Amino acid sequence: MKQILKKKYGLILLKMNKESKYNKFFIAGAIAGPASLISIYPFEFIKTQIQLIENKGLSSQELIKKTYKSSGLTGFYKGLNNLLYFSLLRHSFSFYLFDKNKQVFNKYFNNVYLINSISSVFSSIITTTIFGLPGENLKVYSIKQTNSINKLNKNDFSFIKTNKNFFKLNGLTGYYKGGINGILKDSISQSFKIGIYFNFDTFYLSNIKKNIEYKKTLVESAVLGGISGTIGTIINNPIDVVQTRLQSDYNKKYTSIIDCYKQIYNEEGIKAFTKGLNYRIIRTFPGMAIYMTVFEQVKNCF
Repeated sequence: MKQILKKKYGLILLKMNKESKYNKFFIAGAIAGPASLISIYPFEFIKTQIQLIENKGLSSQELIKKTYKSSGLTGFYKGLNNLLYFSLLRHSFSFYLFDKNKQVFNKYFNNVYLINSISSVFSSIITTTIFGLPGENLKVYSIKQTNSINKLNKNDFSFIKTNKNFFKLNGLTGYYKGGINGILKDSISQSFKIGIYFNFDTFYLSNIKKNIEYKKTLVESAVLGGISGTIGTIINNPIDVVQTRLQSDYNKKYTSIIDCYKQIYNEEGIKAFTKGLNYRIIRTFPGMAIYMTVFEQVKNCF
């Protein structure tokens, strides 16, 4: 009887693994994205507050104290629920499309590093356009409303209520505020996260471990993920500053993306484009470490 059950159970697992050959990327991404977001969101909250135009005279320490005094520790997580839904969809499809793109480009290119890079760019542009930019706009709106200057009822922070208020104020186009700049920023960020990670991963397994089937430890996945995410963060921070300003520009101060760059430079200097970088790096390394570690562990279950 035990042998029959073992054989039957083994066949079921084999069938599941075969059917999940590509879906494992989707499932792993769906779990890794929210896990990473939850772990680093307080840093994302403060980073966004620093970049908001009404807070340009406040230091990070003042903003932290102000947030804590107004809402306590939970204040640093306001707006998180509005981003989780988009995060789940975005990251699951990012990895799924990355895997699918690799299969397509593998027919035309022989260089695995090139295939990883191109595949990550294509998947990032698609998922940023559909999920990333709307989620980011809703995040900035939520954080702007949670500013201690604004006293809102807690019920106003529910996903449905926030979307209803956001849509009423900005319409459907509000979800795509700062469109080109936002897609550029998030596409660079996401493509670096995925592309550089898998290129590092390929190099590490092929040249260091000399075994492409080697299963990385938690530490190895965390370090590779942290490094790849940090590189992308440093490169796209100026775009991130402009994107935050555009997304929070409900008074129509900026007439275009170019005008936003010009006004920031003229009024605050070149240093303004580094605003929030320290918090982005602080949250990116551990965030990406968790992101890729969770992804690898879930993927390896299939």
